[in-house]
Amino acid sequence: MSVAFFPFNNGDPNKKEQKINETRIKKERNNEVGSSRFGFKAGVNFSDVPATDIETQEDSGYAGTAPYGSFFIDTKIASKWSIQNELTFSFTDVYTYVESPVLLKRRFSEKWSAFAGPNLMYVFDYADSVDKNFGIGLDFGLQYDLPKDFFIEARYGVGFTEHFNENFFGLENAKRNVLRIGVGIKF
Repeated sequence: MSVAFFPFNNGDPNKKEQKINETRIKKERNNEVGSSRFGFKAGVNFSDVPATDIETQEDSGYAGTAPYGSFFIDTKIASKWSIQNELTFSFTDVYTYVESPVLLKRRFSEKWSAFAGPNLMYVFDYADSVDKNFGIGLDFGLQYDLPKDFFIEARYGVGFTEHFNENFFGLENAKRNVLRIGVGIKF
């Protein structure tokens, strides 16, 4: 009687080599200038909306924690630079925002990227009681690439313009600042 030992993960070497070549070709294609990658990300918002109470003229506003989701396209414009366009649906306790950041992104190591750019924001809810629905801000942050085209990111958005006056809740001069932490995948 003989006993044979078959180690695990010792598959067909041709299939293994083919998989390595496919991964290499995909990576080269994604690094070409002009190439684009699509993706989705989701995470949590930590919103801070400082404002003034309409009646008392004292500092007011609200802070909240809520989810967000985003679709994006990342287009390579140079060896370490890309432009990322996003369509983000962001939620607070009271409002739904639709945001459109355009981010200039620079890879500074194999896994790390930094980004910054303008963000146009639109308050979607309570249109009849909100005087100003549009706002402009600046987003900036860091991204860390994980295996299998996943990544994590942290970003901070600063509201520059008065985003809305809210007759229903009695707020004016409201500017939205938001810290976001999320995960995503690139296709």
